[in-house]
Amino acid sequence: MSRIVSAHREPEDEECARLGRVSSGALGAVLLLGLMPAAHGDDVEDMKQALATMEQTIAELKTRIAVLEEEKSAEKAKPRPVQSHHSPAPEPTPAPAPAITNAIAVAPQPGSAGTASHVRDYDGFQDLQQAAPRPENKPLDPELKGFVLIPGTDTMFKIGGSARVDAIGDFADNGNPNQFVPSTIPVGGQPGFGGDERATIHGKGTRISLEIRRPTDALGNLRIYNENDFFGDSTSNAMTFRVRHFYGQAWNFLIGQTFSGFMNPDAWPDVLDYQGPAGILNRRQAQVRYTQPLWEGCGEGHAYISLEYPESDILDSTLPANSEVRSTTPDVVIGGRWEGDVGNLQLAGIGRSLGFESDTGPEGDTVGWGIS
Repeated sequence: MSRIVSAHREPEDEECARLGRVSSGALGAVLLLGLMPAAHGDDVEDMKQALATMEQTIAELKTRIAVLEEEKSAEKAKPRPVQSHHSPAPEPTPAPAPAITNAIAVAPQPGSAGTASHVRDYDGFQDLQQAAPRPENKPLDPELKGFVLIPGTDTMFKIGGSARVDAIGDFADNGNPNQFVPSTIPVGGQPGFGGDERATIHGKGTRISLEIRRPTDALGNLRIYNENDFFGDSTSNAMTFRVRHFYGQAWNFLIGQTFSGFMNPDAWPDVLDYQGPAGILNRRQAQVRYTQPLWEGCGEGHAYISLEYPESDILDSTLPANSEVRSTTPDVVIGGRWEGDVGNLQLAGIGRSLGFESDTGPEGDTVGWGIS
């Protein structure tokens, strides 16, 4: 370390040597002047002035040398740092804080899955309107409340449902202990006719639903809807799982199971009975449906055609024993509908193939139809 300090002060030593050489030269000049023979007149005055200038220069140089000597002494008096043979270990660089990814789904923007339907949500006890398909999958609620956006996608979903308990008391056997279905009430000559009163309590009406929506460029708005309850076995106390609705619709094409096109779920009265009042249509069918918008302005108008599962019952005591119902074509439903702020109007017609066959007797077929 002493060598380093010495090397650092070399410029000051050189300056001191230079000042010493200048001082020696000045003293030599003074001695030389003293040894020279006496001069005359103006020459003597010039020499005196030169000598005075040299003396002043020598005094300034001495002062400068004294300052440099003091600085050099102060530098030597400073403590010398201990030099290690090993290079100092670099300070550890703090690891960057891990990025926090925001995985909270952002609420969908209003109207992101289509503008709202003109149909008013009546919020009835049966809540049939939420499950019903709509043209262009327009929601009843334009704000899509309850939907959760899946991060990184345009797909959103909503989980719904309701817990229900039914307490029923009948004064006589109505043919179904768990719900009121007028067509099952036994009449004279049928089993259960004249039965005594009975009561029960069950939760078969509890529902669970899942709805998925996604806007797509090529197929319009996509909607998948699934709803289930526990009326798979309606005559016992077992909670048997049952699919009520399971369909997908895009670009106004629908495939799956939902309300028949012959039925208007928006006209359903707010009643407690799952079957509804006598005479009202209540049917969920597997189907393929296409809806064609006709106009928009002063409400909306559209037409639709649906091919549906051809389930039917034939009650005729004259048929041969072990007769089996059959249909040669699916049910065909054609309808038109207007929707506005004041309500909706729907007109639909249905054509059906009705028939039966028996291994031991005749067969028969006919065409059935209806208007609603």
